[in-house]
Amino acid sequence: MYFQKLSLLNFKNHKDLSLEFSSQINCIYGKNGVGKTNILDALHYLALCKSYFHHNDIQSVFHDENMMMISGELNKSEYTYRVSCSLQKPGKKSMFWEKAAYEKFSEHIGKIPLVMITPGDINLLIEGSEERRKFIDATISQIDRNYLRDLQNYAALIVQRNAQIKKFNEQHRVDRVFIEIMDERIYPLAKKIHEKRAEFIKELWPLFSKFYSFISGDEESVEINYVSNFNPEMDAKQFVNSLEKDLQLNRTQIGIH
Repeated sequence: MYFQKLSLLNFKNHKDLSLEFSSQINCIYGKNGVGKTNILDALHYLALCKSYFHHNDIQSVFHDENMMMISGELNKSEYTYRVSCSLQKPGKKSMFWEKAAYEKFSEHIGKIPLVMITPGDINLLIEGSEERRKFIDATISQIDRNYLRDLQNYAALIVQRNAQIKKFNEQHRVDRVFIEIMDERIYPLAKKIHEKRAEFIKELWPLFSKFYSFISGDEESVEINYVSNFNPEMDAKQFVNSLEKDLQLNRTQIGIH
C-alpha cells in the first residue's frame, strides 16, 4: 500500500501542488520553509483526518483563502482508491473515500495505517504521561476500530461526569445514585481500554528492546511497563470511593485518562 499521487490546493504554504510517488522509498528535499514537512502533514490528513502538528484546521488553509483541498490516490492490492479532505471556512471539514463522504471520521481511521516520525517525538520521553497515552491510543486506533469507539465513548462519559462534579460543588449537593449509575457505564470501557493498552505494551516491548540494544551496542537494556491508577481487578466502586477527592479536585482522577 502506498500513495501514488498527491494534490494540494490552498494547503498551508502550497497554493497548488501535484506530486507522484514511487512504490519504494521517496525522498523530499529542498530549502528551509518551502513546505517539505507540510507535504507529510497532508498525508497525515488523508490517513487520520487531521493535522499532526495542530488541532485548528483553519491554520492549514493558505493565507487569505476560504478553502483547502487535499486529494490522494492510494495504491492498495493493485487497485487505486481515491481519498480526499476538504475544509471550507469557517471550519466545515469533510473526508471522502471514493467520492463518498464519511458521516463520522472514525469510520476512516485504520484504512491507511500511518506512522509520523518527527523531532518532536522526543516529547514521548521528556513530557508527561498524557503524551505517551496519546501515542498508544493513536497507534491502537489504527488497527482496532472497536478500541477507537470505546475510547470516544469513555471520553464523552468522563466529560459528563466532570460536568456533574462541578455542578455538585456549585449546588453543594451530591447525587451519589446518579454517579454510581454513570460509573457502571464508565468501568467496563475503562477496563477494556486498560487491557488493550497493556497488551499493546507487552507486544511492543520485545521490538523496542531489540532496536534499543542495537542502538546502544548491547551496552544497555530497557523495559517498558504500562502503569495506571485504574485497577482492572476492582469493580466500578473504585470510582465511587474516589468521589470525595474528585469533589475536592473538581474532576475525575481515577481512570485511564
